[in-house]
Amino acid sequence: MKLAILTRLPHYYTERRLVEEAEKRGHWIETIRYPACYVSLTSEGSEVLYKGEKLSPYDAVISRSFAGSSTYGTAILRQFEVMGSYAPIKSLAINRSIDTLRTMQILTREGVSVPKTVFVREPDQADELIEYVGLPAVVRVASMRRENSVLAETRKAVSSVIRAFYVNDATFMLQEYINGETVQYVRAIVVGSSVVASVRKNSSAFASEANDTGDTKFDKIAVLSDESKKVAVKAAKAIGLNICSVDLMVSDGAAKVMTINPYFGIENIEKITKRNVAGKIIEYVELNAKRRTKKDKVGA
Repeated sequence: MKLAILTRLPHYYTERRLVEEAEKRGHWIETIRYPACYVSLTSEGSEVLYKGEKLSPYDAVISRSFAGSSTYGTAILRQFEVMGSYAPIKSLAINRSIDTLRTMQILTREGVSVPKTVFVREPDQADELIEYVGLPAVVRVASMRRENSVLAETRKAVSSVIRAFYVNDATFMLQEYINGETVQYVRAIVVGSSVVASVRKNSSAFASEANDTGDTKFDKIAVLSDESKKVAVKAAKAIGLNICSVDLMVSDGAAKVMTINPYFGIENIEKITKRNVAGKIIEYVELNAKRRTKKDKVGA
C-alpha cells in the first residue's frame, strides 16, 4: 500500500515508529508536514500540493499531531478524504474530540461513565458549582486548548482560577477529583475495538498536570479489567475515533472517562509495556484501508 503520515513534527518518535513498522510490512510510506501543504480547488476538481508539487493519491493517510493549528490540519486531512484516501482517524472525529464540551456531551448521551462535570460561563456561580462536584476539583478551560487545567483544593482557589479564565474570555468546566489509594489514572490506547496497551500514573502526577496530553507522567504498566477496557472502547466509538488514547479514572474497579485524545504519543507506552503499538496501528490500517469507508454515525 501507499501510505502517508500527516503531521507537524515528522521527527517525533511516534512518526518514526509508524514509518518503521509500515516499511517492515512492505508498504511505501511518506511523512508530510501539513503546514507546507496547500489545496487547489477548481470546478474541474481539487488536489493537494506539498512544497509546490502535486501529491498523488494515497491508499491511507494517518493523521498525527495537528497541535497549534487543528483547523488547518483537519482541513488538509479532509481534502485527502474527499479525494478518496482512507483516514483511520477521520477529520470529523478529530474536530469533535478536541472540543471538550462536545466530547463530554456525546459521552454522556451514549451512556459512557464520566466524572461529575459542570460547565458554565459566569464566575459568580463558582460556589454553586463546588457544591455539585465537591473539593478538590479540576478546573478546565472548555476549549480546544486541552492543556489548560488546574487542580484547585479550596473554594478560594477555585474562584481565583475561574476568574482568571474568565478574564481571558474562556468558558470553563469543573470536574470532580478523587484521590485515594484505590484510585488509578490510566491512559489506554484504543485501536479499533481493542485496548492494545495501557499505562498509569499516580494521583500526585495528575494533580500537578491535571490534563497533561503528553505521556511522560505515565510511568507504570496498568492492568485493566475487561469492564474498564469496554469503557475505553465505548468512549472511542462514541466520538468516532478508531485510534486514540482514552484517559480513565479507575476507582474500585469502575472506570470513568476523563479525556479522549487523537494526538497521543507512544514512546513511553511502548517502552514501559513492551507492546508494539505502532505495529498495531499499521495492522489496523492494512485491514481497513481497502474496505468501503463507513459513514460517520455520531450525529453531533
